[in-house]
Amino acid sequence: MTHAYVVGADASQQELFNFNINQLAGQNVIACDFGGLEIPEGILAIRDFNRSGWYNKPTAILRALHFVDSVTWLDNDIEILDEKWFDHPKKAMGAAWDRPAQNYNTGMVNAVKCDKLFLWEERVAWHDYRSDQEAFPEPDFVIPSEYNRLRLDGWQDSDLARHYTGKGKDELLRRRR
Repeated sequence: MTHAYVVGADASQQELFNFNINQLAGQNVIACDFGGLEIPEGILAIRDFNRSGWYNKPTAILRALHFVDSVTWLDNDIEILDEKWFDHPKKAMGAAWDRPAQNYNTGMVNAVKCDKLFLWEERVAWHDYRSDQEAFPEPDFVIPSEYNRLRLDGWQDSDLARHYTGKGKDELLRRRR
C-alpha cells in the first residue's frame, strides 16, 4: 500500500510551505498549489484548484488519492518534533480531537478514498461553514493528540508534533529562521 504526505498552500504561505517540505524530506510528498506556490523539483505537484485556501483541502486530498492508496494531509503550521511521528496510524479517515473548539482538528487528516471524504468535500463546497474543520464528518478513528497537539490546548512533553495555529505561526517561523 502506497502512502504520501499531502501539503498545500498559495503564495502567501510560501515560507511555511517550505518549512513543511523540509521537515518531510525523504518522505513521499504531494504538493498542492492553491495559487502562485513555488514547488521544488522532484515533488509531485497538483495545480488548478477552483477555490482559495482551506476550501481546497478535501479536494486536494481526493486528487492526491489518484496517485497513492492513502494520504496524510499536514497543515504548514505543524512542526514534527520526533521521528516517531511518522509511525502514526495510516488507516481509513482519521483526525485528532480539538478540545478547545470541540470538533475535529483537520490540520492532520489521514484518508483513503471513502464516502466520508466525498461528504467532507461536498460540505465544504456547498455549505456555509466557518472552516473545513466544522464541515469534517465523524472520522473512523481519532488520531491521538500527541500527533497533532494544538497550541491552544497547551504543549505536553509527550508531543510528537505541535500545531501552531493563529498567532503561533509567527513563533514557529521565528524559531526556524
